[in-house]
Amino acid sequence: MAGVGARELADTLAGSGVRGVALTWVDNAGITRVKAVPVDRLEAATSSGVGMSPVFDVYGSDDSMTIGAFTGGPVGDLRLFPDLDRVTQLQPIPRWARGRPSTVGPKRASRTAAASGHSPAPCRPRRRRPRWR
Repeated sequence: MAGVGARELADTLAGSGVRGVALTWVDNAGITRVKAVPVDRLEAATSSGVGMSPVFDVYGSDDSMTIGAFTGGPVGDLRLFPDLDRVTQLQPIPRWARGRPSTVGPKRASRTAAASGHSPAPCRPRRRRPRWR
């Protein structure tokens, strides 16, 4: 879709049934991050960018936060600008993000484990505390 303007690209994608565009980037820890933009906002995202907190600059590979001499914390704004020449329309994956129940998930896994006589390990959310030094 190289060489196409944002409005034309958005119209083409919308005509194909696409509802959103994923803006991806790799942070300093090597983790791929994503922000989604509705296809009808692609033109605005191209001209103004999409906001991202500069706090992503200090995330480690385990999503813990670090601190540095030049890090100001989550204050401020970084802008992501989509590269329209790299837009790739992906084929839909059945039963993924379609508003229908998934065939996998923690409840089903627990029921399956219980039905087979296994005792699933309890899952409790962990609170992560920032490690400030």
